Amino acid sequence: ATGQRFLIASDGMFKQISDMRIVSLIRENLGTPERLVEQLCEEAAHHEYSDNITVVYIEINE
Repeated sequence: ATGQRFLIASDGMFKQISDMRIVSLIRENLGTPERLVEQLCEEAAHHEYSDNITVVYIEINE
């Protein structure tokens, strides 16, 4: 359905970024999924413990 969003990511991202921060980044980057994925990966990679990071984000616009 139009307006739905899906975020699929590895634990390497979810262990590093809080749910609240993820929601905030999604809201800040509505309509720019490429930028959102870049920001999520960059933020997760800047933490002390770094695991491999995989992020897939989908916005349904039709």
